[in-house]
Amino acid sequence: MQINPVIEAIYAAFKIEIANQFFLTNNSLVILFPDQTRAVINALQVRPVPVELPLNTPSISNINGTHTFHYLHQHDFNQGDTQLLTLQSIADCRAYLADVCENLLNVINRDFEIEFSDGTAFLLTI
Repeated sequence: MQINPVIEAIYAAFKIEIANQFFLTNNSLVILFPDQTRAVINALQVRPVPVELPLNTPSISNINGTHTFHYLHQHDFNQGDTQLLTLQSIADCRAYLADVCENLLNVINRDFEIEFSDGTAFLLTI
């Protein structure tokens, strides 16, 4: 089974920081939320948009460049807490994906159409 490289990178980030149950299919990452609903993340390779669109401004920010916003704020580092982030909804999933795109993949993100420096582009859908 050949896995999409973007999904593979997102899967790696999930393995580090996410407590939810999740698994890979051929081209998707499936996440199970605590209320037993599911979300499916896909990354379809597309042609980059030829016009200059404003960059997506996620509602989260990276505090110190080492961990995601959610990871930092769900931990009490003074108490030695090692709890992982539990995504509760699609909105949480979107925020986490925006953070992964910005900090792990280092891509241009135009409303989840991500473009790498070599011009390769993918559309992320949930």
